[in-house]
Amino acid sequence: MKLKFTSFATAFAISLTCLPAMADDKPRDAKASKDPMVAVLKDRGDAKSFESTFLSLMIHHHQSGRKMASYAKQKAGNGELKELATKIDSQQGEEIEKMTSWLKQWHDKSPDHSIVPDETKKMEAATSSKLESASGKEFAQLFASKMAEHHASGIAMAKLAQDKAEHQEMKTFAKKMITMQEEEREKLLKLAKE
Repeated sequence: MKLKFTSFATAFAISLTCLPAMADDKPRDAKASKDPMVAVLKDRGDAKSFESTFLSLMIHHHQSGRKMASYAKQKAGNGELKELATKIDSQQGEEIEKMTSWLKQWHDKSPDHSIVPDETKKMEAATSSKLESASGKEFAQLFASKMAEHHASGIAMAKLAQDKAEHQEMKTFAKKMITMQEEEREKLLKLAKE
C-alpha cells in the first residue's frame, strides 16, 4: 500500500510540474523566443551593429509577412481575414520603405538577406507551401495561425529594438510596431479558432 501511495504521489508531483505548460493558451509565444532571427539579434552587443542587423532582418521578416498576406488576399473567403491581410500587406510595405531608407541613411547599407538564418528560410518555405495547397476553411485557419505566429516573432524582435537600437526614432518605431502587431495578433488568434 505504501508503494502505491509513493507511486501516486510521484505521479501527482510530476503532473503538477506539467500544469504551467498545459495551461499556457499561447504556445506560439514560446516559439517566438526560439525564432532564429531573435537569437541573431540577441547576439548583437553594440547598438550600431544591433540596429543595422535588426533593420535587415525586419525588412526580410516583413517581406515574408507580405508574401503570406498575398495568399490571403487571393484565397480567403472570410471578408474580415481578407481585409486584415490587405492591411498587413500595405502597412508592412510602407515600413519596409522606411527601414530601407534608415539602413542607407544611418548605416550606409542595403538590406543584407545573407544574414537571415537558413532555419528561418526553411520555415518560411514550408509555410508558403502549406498556404499554397490549402483552401477554404483550412486555409483561413492556417493563415490566421501562421500569421499570428509570424507576428509573435516580429514582436519579440521589436522588443529587443526598444532596448538596444541606436536611434530614438527606431525605438519609437519598434514600440508602435509592437502595439499594432499585438492588436492584429489577437484578431488572428480569434479567426484561427473560427
